[in-house]
Amino acid sequence: MTTLKNFFLWSRWSRFIVYFIAAAALFGAVGAWAIPAILRPWLAEKASVALNRAVDIGAININPYLLQVTLRDVVIKDQYGEFASFKSLLLDVETSSIFRLAPVLRAITLEQAKVNVVRLSANQYNFSDLLVSKDKEPATSSELPRFSLNNIQLINGSVQLDDRFIGQKQQLDQLNFALPFLSTLPNRIDEYIQPHFSGRFNGQQFALQGESKPFKDSLDTALKLKIDQQDLTTLLGYAPLPQGLQISSAKLSSQLELIFRQQKNRAELVLNGHVVLDDVVATQQSQPLLAFKQFNIELNNMQPLVQQFRFGKIALNGLDMTVSRDNASVFNWQKLLSQAQAKPAVSASAVTASSVAKSAENKMLLEVAEFNLLDSQVRWIDAGVTPTHTTSLQAMSLNVKQISNQTKTPFPVQFKATTDKAA
Repeated sequence: MTTLKNFFLWSRWSRFIVYFIAAAALFGAVGAWAIPAILRPWLAEKASVALNRAVDIGAININPYLLQVTLRDVVIKDQYGEFASFKSLLLDVETSSIFRLAPVLRAITLEQAKVNVVRLSANQYNFSDLLVSKDKEPATSSELPRFSLNNIQLINGSVQLDDRFIGQKQQLDQLNFALPFLSTLPNRIDEYIQPHFSGRFNGQQFALQGESKPFKDSLDTALKLKIDQQDLTTLLGYAPLPQGLQISSAKLSSQLELIFRQQKNRAELVLNGHVVLDDVVATQQSQPLLAFKQFNIELNNMQPLVQQFRFGKIALNGLDMTVSRDNASVFNWQKLLSQAQAKPAVSASAVTASSVAKSAENKMLLEVAEFNLLDSQVRWIDAGVTPTHTTSLQAMSLNVKQISNQTKTPFPVQFKATTDKAA
């Protein structure tokens, strides 16, 4: 009785400290033990239903004081065996997520992630069912979601491709990947990791390392990507191309800089450089469709995460395009883009989606300093009339400058061409 009496005789601050310590201990116990015990089976069940695959989660660890969540020993299985797994996934949440009403993560670390891809036919994979979109209500906004993901790391990941369609196997392993940030919010944290990307493809090592350049008001860290005449035909063989489309030739070159710019109060992701496609030849049902010698695209201070798409000079050289109509009055490009020949009815949701798209366009910046079309031709083959009519536009050249969706200023256009009937 004396002890209890003395407790109530303590000062108000002393009792407050005792209550605070007790509440903090209870908060830690509930967050570290009670919530993970309830969350682990619930999350595994929900993930299994969403993915239509068996999902097992070994453990969930929560540090309620540091706002850290770690998933351990996660395995996803399908009818072909283990589809995906990882040793651990750490999510380090910032308290600013609360007042920003958007996810802000200080760090994301994924360790020993493995993905096993099985190719069953030309366009069928063991994950194809996950790509089938379900009917949903139209989105109320087409703006990019609000988020700030910082210090993103993949440690010792791997991807195994079992191509049962052509009887080959491909392996991408020893993957280590780091990005300082991906953010659509004007956010800045104290420390960022250096960007890098390394791994091994079918036993051949590759590595990209970031380089930092300090400036007066910012720190730029650039990850350079250089590709020289990489043949894309093998890789395109795994792409779900429209039925009947074949790409027999395509080469990719690039000199790109992925710049992570750290300023005083914000961090920005900027793309600069060139992407070049050479010697592209595409056919449809073995008939000529599209070919060009070179397509050169210059990226100039492009910031995709804030919807600012700035291009320097874009040049398309040696375009040879075929537009045809068959005896059923169906265009070859119409077949390519859609198998349905009848126009769908315009629904209320379509009108809503259209208005949302227009609203998004008003906020998106699209600029092209100059576009050039050189030494090109378009062939027209009309089998819808008898006899079949053919003609072409030849020696085409087009020059357009200062294109922007954010200005009403007219831009100059120069176009020249001859027809095959010209003397």
